[in-house]
Amino acid sequence: RLIRRQRQMCIRDRFGAFIAVFQHRYAWGAVFMGLGITIKAIPLLLLPYFVIKRKWKFLALTLVFVLIFNLLPAFYFGFETNLQILGDWFHHVTGENAAFHEIHGAVNQSLRGQLRRLLTDIDYSKRYDGHNHYPVINLASLSPAVVETAAWIVIVLLWILFLVCLLYTSDA
Repeated sequence: RLIRRQRQMCIRDRFGAFIAVFQHRYAWGAVFMGLGITIKAIPLLLLPYFVIKRKWKFLALTLVFVLIFNLLPAFYFGFETNLQILGDWFHHVTGENAAFHEIHGAVNQSLRGQLRRLLTDIDYSKRYDGHNHYPVINLASLSPAVVETAAWIVIVLLWILFLVCLLYTSDA
């Protein structure tokens, strides 16, 4: 339930940011984008769009609000403890715990998750979130590290293609 609210807040923040920027309300747009980035890092992927559109004021204000929102808890926890909490969060999301959540969390519907299910062996019987009867649909039995690397290469190439198309269409 909390995750659903988090997703709804991120979607609201992204739309709020776009609407505010298109109405030339850069500060409000930056507040929404800063909240979205602070709650979930995915909105960072939208920032190149604003670079291409040369929305420098919005980008600068977004950076300021991201810093404010991430440092605000320091008033309660103290600066060093706040930095420790942010570091712990980063390692929790990107470190060894990421692999744990990949196996034991909700079934990953991202491109990475799809490739992992199709190209590696996943033992769904170990899952405890009710998805332990998920059908095995893998087409190959590759190493998870190889599939992870391939997935990131595909993601980066698609992102570059998106930016090139965006740049091409903004010149027209």
